Amino acid sequence: MTFQRPTLSQIIARIQGDITARLPGADSRMRRNVLDVLARAYGGAVHGAYGMLDDLSRFLPDVADGDRLVRWASIFGLTRKAAVAGQGSVILFGSNGVTAPIGTVLVRSDGARYVTTAAATITGGSAVAPVTAEGAGDASAMDAGQSLTFLSPIAGIAAIATVAGG
Repeated sequence: MTFQRPTLSQIIARIQGDITARLPGADSRMRRNVLDVLARAYGGAVHGAYGMLDDLSRFLPDVADGDRLVRWASIFGLTRKAAVAGQGSVILFGSNGVTAPIGTVLVRSDGARYVTTAAATITGGSAVAPVTAEGAGDASAMDAGQSLTFLSPIAGIAAIATVAGG
């Protein structure tokens, strides 16, 4: 079971409870009371210590993230590979004999753009066209079944293309 870091409010409440239990007649929960101020100040310091421990827990290579992971990799002579543009295929639907030329731009709903890398001619009502993303990295990845629309519609081809699987 993983350790659940207490919130600042939980830490302060615990400290206030400890003070009240150990000082008979004192009420550390009264606002503007010196004991309340001390409980809150100490609670903030303890919360900061928990934050430091939380940060330290990600120093080992198997749980490192971000800059620490890059640093661990550099110790072993590894460097980050440059992001590459996503590639895949889309299925175009339309009238037989109509061609989507190379360089045709399709757009995902979030604005990501994909360009056909070869011409595709509709036969049997559909064609498969290879595409490459204009952007690079994870954001350029496509899931099978996603819809893309043509930036400039082509007469005889449906306005929506579907990302092919595999």
